[in-house]
Amino acid sequence: MSASSIDQAIEHHINGQLDQALGLYVQALQEDPQTPGAADLISAILRTYLELALALMKTGRDPEAIRSFQRVLAIQPDEPVAHAYLSRLFISNNDFPQATRHLRHYLRLVPEDHIGAKLLLAYTGAEAVPERPAPAYITRLYDNYAASYDQKLVSSLRYQCPELIRAALQRHCRDKVAILDLGCGTGLCGQAVSSMATRLDGVDLSPQMLAKARQRAIYNELAVGDLYPFLEKKAGWYDVIVAAGVFEHIGDPRPVFRAAFGALRDSGLFIFTAEDNPTPELIVNSSGYYMHGRAYLAERAAQCGFAVSSLESVTLRLDNGRPVRGLCVVLRKTP
Repeated sequence: MSASSIDQAIEHHINGQLDQALGLYVQALQEDPQTPGAADLISAILRTYLELALALMKTGRDPEAIRSFQRVLAIQPDEPVAHAYLSRLFISNNDFPQATRHLRHYLRLVPEDHIGAKLLLAYTGAEAVPERPAPAYITRLYDNYAASYDQKLVSSLRYQCPELIRAALQRHCRDKVAILDLGCGTGLCGQAVSSMATRLDGVDLSPQMLAKARQRAIYNELAVGDLYPFLEKKAGWYDVIVAAGVFEHIGDPRPVFRAAFGALRDSGLFIFTAEDNPTPELIVNSSGYYMHGRAYLAERAAQCGFAVSSLESVTLRLDNGRPVRGLCVVLRKTP
């Protein structure tokens, strides 16, 4: 391709005629892979389309956002960000076959699954519900969320889980106790129960969330890591284990019930919140969160040696201004 053709492509680019410019840049690279600057200019247009698509999503203009992401994939078929967002857009528009296609492509590109694609495949009906999410997904999700987590949950979403757990603890326990805050995040739940603790420990997968929790100066120990290995090392350490907003990321609860049972002292309490599932089966919702029903939780708790002391319907938070139905559960370790 001649220099004048590249100049024409750049002129289209400057004038905002991105499709025309993109076509000429691609043609230039096909004819001569060493064409100066063509690859960088293509990357610049792809970034523009990505930024435009994200802005369109935020303003609720889904059809235009889809077209913009598709422009990216026409040139860069293996762009994982475009596949990730297209899957979300198609889910929100109930086009599950298209969502499934993009989720599968994303997983081929990013097998570590940074967006919870396997959970969303369960929501679309394309895969079975996984027992638990990929740890890399949870770590990445909450590391990115850490800076705005408290403000968004408390101010925007009216997050109730810490207060619900504190109230349950006050009803079922008169004395101060040794408490583990499971999936402690920034320490919102720990802060709510700290006045009732002789010892307060926390564990979470996200280092950025734990950095925020450490600033509260309320914990005796904070550990970065998966909750299962942590619990297995703490046999008989705690009187109470609390978990606020954690069961949204736990599928079959039996592994965590068994691990918590071992970490509790005799007659110890496990107090947690969960999103309520109106069906008897374990399901995943459109946000990639697990939902557990009353009977489902009670049955599996009993299988792991717990008695249900309390299981009440509550409002966990708001989602798009609507209450999210949930459960606040108190289990007691039986002899």
